Amino acid sequence: MCMQIIEKILLLFGMIFLSVPAFGQVVWTSNLQAAAGPVVQVAVPNSAGKNRVVFVVFEYARQCDPIFSFVEISGGALGKPRKQSVLYGSKIGVEINGRIHTGNAAQTQYDNGFEAGFGITNELFDLLTGKVDSLAYITPGGERIFLPTSGFKPAIASALEVCAKRFR
Repeated sequence: MCMQIIEKILLLFGMIFLSVPAFGQVVWTSNLQAAAGPVVQVAVPNSAGKNRVVFVVFEYARQCDPIFSFVEISGGALGKPRKQSVLYGSKIGVEINGRIHTGNAAQTQYDNGFEAGFGITNELFDLLTGKVDSLAYITPGGERIFLPTSGFKPAIASALEVCAKRFR
């Protein structure tokens, strides 16, 4: 997994957890000033004492080719990286409007949790930039985490605009 991405968004990660209201009020936001590239993010309800954030990262080093990523940790910052691996046969993915999409996934395990993600295919990208009525992240273990759709489309659009300006 791209450690640079995680390092660049750690500050955002902490800020999200300090400002997360009840799930019904959570909205996707974008950080268009991130050094590695625009980041679209949403905090999701904690589970068993673990903090969770979902990201769509448009990394400049990848020509803004987006990565869909999920972080689940204890505490407000990533711990020490312990292991990185490709998740062969993983159930990781995203469900949009009832349809599941998966990709080549990778995972970084930390001493206080994990981060898992996959590159977004062109087909999935088209769906993410279209009408999104329902959205869920599927963890490597197969758990469905339902995500809010509020603010998703404008956050993605603003990230795309930054990328388009940079790579014109």
